[in-house]
Amino acid sequence: MPLQDELERYRAIQRKSAEKARNIRWDIEDRHVQTYIAACCHVGQTYHASTGDLYRAYLAWPDGGYHYSQQRLSRILQRLGYPVAKYNGCRTFFGIAPTVVTPISDNRTW
Repeated sequence: MPLQDELERYRAIQRKSAEKARNIRWDIEDRHVQTYIAACCHVGQTYHASTGDLYRAYLAWPDGGYHYSQQRLSRILQRLGYPVAKYNGCRTFFGIAPTVVTPISDNRTW
């Protein structure tokens, strides 16, 4: 088999492995966030929440263990089908809202 064919075969195997690893990671992330949604969120067309409110509720979720960054949580929620758009000047998810909005408690001074 010519070297070029061998290299192409190797690259194809790498692509498949990377895709499989990505799909496994996405499945783990999705299940983690779906568990949070089931425990701490209302879901339906009438609900909406700012990305900040959803993230604060996510951080307050006691069963979460490890928490993703706000950016990653946003990407996962979008992948799960929750659209995000600017609403009243802030990024807002539609179709989801935390059951309780958690106040900021990190002792920031504004």
